[in-house]
Amino acid sequence: MNKLRKKTFVARPGADEPLPQPLPADPSQRLVRVFVEGYEDVAFWRGIFDHFRNPYLRFEISVPNRDDLPKGKKVLLNMIPESGDDLLLCVDSDFDYLFAGCTEQSQTVNSARHMFHTYAYATENYLCYAPSLHNVCVKATKNDTRIFDFVAFMRDYSTTIYPLFVWYAYSAQLASEHVFPLIDFKSAVRLGYLDIADNGAKTLAWLARNVEKRERLLRERNPKMIEPMKAFEEQLRARGLTPETTYLFMHGHTWSWCCSTPCARNCASCRLPKSPPRPNRAWRCATKCRTTPTRCARSAMCCWTTKTTRAVRFTNACNATSNATSPARSWT
Repeated sequence: MNKLRKKTFVARPGADEPLPQPLPADPSQRLVRVFVEGYEDVAFWRGIFDHFRNPYLRFEISVPNRDDLPKGKKVLLNMIPESGDDLLLCVDSDFDYLFAGCTEQSQTVNSARHMFHTYAYATENYLCYAPSLHNVCVKATKNDTRIFDFVAFMRDYSTTIYPLFVWYAYSAQLASEHVFPLIDFKSAVRLGYLDIADNGAKTLAWLARNVEKRERLLRERNPKMIEPMKAFEEQLRARGLTPETTYLFMHGHTWSWCCSTPCARNCASCRLPKSPPRPNRAWRCATKCRTTPTRCARSAMCCWTTKTTRAVRFTNACNATSNATSPARSWT
């Protein structure tokens, strides 16, 4: 084992060796740099810009080159003056698209000519797109049997949480985090369990009761916000939000953590074939000892469990052998 550890099967460059150089680019293509918020966004935006490949342009997706650690949307917002035809910026919309210029950041994002943003809240919302979740389960289980309708469930889930989403979005636009902050929205829309019978009807009924209680509490505590919220709701609908598509505009990590991941994990576990129980090693050893007692000394060390010591295991194996054989054939 020590020899294997010392061996190096993959050649690694030394600390002083130069890094591999990129392949030479086609001089007939103009390089367009595309900066994204983080490394996890590179693959997503690579897929977007692949649709615009042509013989004249070459897109290179990366994060901004900085000497310090900060990355993210704020860094790209500060780079808007540097953007141009050869430098594009790509960010998550968050609420900036839905707010339609009602906040300072929303105005900046929507008016930036060389900044691309998602229509949904973030890239995670696209990765958890309801029609694609069945394929995720198929890849995980190698089973294409449909036991759950993700599209119908996400539509019903979105319709159920829609009233609380309006409260959360309106609170975020007013910068009144104390009204209905993200942590309260998370706890209110999180699925504590998922009963896949009747396509999650019992789970949705349980969620609807929790949403109704929280909405009633918000109305009692903030009666002056009810009328302004009606105009705000019309603004959201004008930007493409509907009760059935709420999950696309809610916080991306909240959506993934509260709903889509538990649903996919639950359905995938139901598709996995159940293997028959296998006898443990102690049972197999005891069976051999009854027929071939001469092997007991060799097999004693195999009769192990997590709650006994080796000395106790050896004693038990020998006792089992002496009880299973006659005195005339005892090997002691």
